[in-house]
Amino acid sequence: MIPLGTDRPSAVVPRVTVGILAINTLVWIACIRSPWADGIYRSLALSGFDPHWWQYATYQFVHDRGSLWHLLGNAIFFWAFGSALERRFGSLLFATVYLALGTAVGALYPMVSGPFGMLIGASGTVCACAAAFAVLYPRARVLLLFWGLWRVPALWFVAIFAALDFIGFTRGRGDGVAYEAHLLGFALGGLSAFVMLWLKVLPRDDFDLFFILRQWKRRAEMRAALADRPGGAFESASRDTAQRFTAAAKPTDESIPRARADLSAAMQGGDWTKVVERMHALTALTPLWSLAEPAQLQLANGLHEHGQHGLAADAYANLLRVHPRSAQREAVQLMLATICVRYLRDLDRARATIALLRASPLSVPSAELLTQLEQEVNG
Repeated sequence: MIPLGTDRPSAVVPRVTVGILAINTLVWIACIRSPWADGIYRSLALSGFDPHWWQYATYQFVHDRGSLWHLLGNAIFFWAFGSALERRFGSLLFATVYLALGTAVGALYPMVSGPFGMLIGASGTVCACAAAFAVLYPRARVLLLFWGLWRVPALWFVAIFAALDFIGFTRGRGDGVAYEAHLLGFALGGLSAFVMLWLKVLPRDDFDLFFILRQWKRRAEMRAALADRPGGAFESASRDTAQRFTAAAKPTDESIPRARADLSAAMQGGDWTKVVERMHALTALTPLWSLAEPAQLQLANGLHEHGQHGLAADAYANLLRVHPRSAQREAVQLMLATICVRYLRDLDRARATIALLRASPLSVPSAELLTQLEQEVNG
């Protein structure tokens, strides 16, 4: 199984990623072609018997001299994730994190492995990069070559490879693969990315693991709110029960109108942090809410402008549901499709929205944008 790339490519040349690949290649050539090949190899590889302090970092630039596939495999894996990570981290921070993770793997490896002769290769650091990518872009698709081409969510990709490494670890090290280094890399890379998001060293967005956790929390709140309705959270709301009639006979409940008013007031005040809080509160009361059409459109546009793309998509969808004959229907559907493709990477939802747009006559600019979105979805 070989990852060929992701749907988060870098828009510019990733200089640090290219530089790291170049250093690995030059060191490999020096270890087999230079007059000092043996000395370079022994000096840089991490010795299991008499290690020098620098070897905890330099081992990751040394690869098997008897096979090009060790270097090539790590290079392909690293390129698949490194370019996207460099774009997200920035070149300087990415270089620092790469070296720090590799050094941490090298330092911890002797503590978790049995006796070993030498540790070489960037595979532990590459695994750390893959895990960091999965935390930053858990729903991104990894193009995987395995008896054909497959697009696998990043979280699933890391889970599959971590499971394979764990199985290899339990079977022993007869094949010469340092499974402990791989597992350390997955753990350290994922934890580091999570901590940097938590501390906001890296800015959060609508792609990372924190966003998914917030969505799960919001869905749990919705289910909890719905669980108090007659029939429970998952049973038919039309089921005739005495409790339903009793609940329906409470016209004095002002919580939903009050929540709508609070949301409108937050929008008028321009406090979009409070707008998001009021949205969550209203959704917990009734998931199928909507404001008057102009206010709902203002809400969706404002959320999108302030980076709340997931909530904006929900607001646009609610507008279409409540106001299906809206004069802004075409523009709203285009916005929803654009957010799903370019921000959320929710391709199934994007395809459904694009199909609805294709079923209606479109203006020339809208048709051109829709063609671009279709290319991005299918590419």
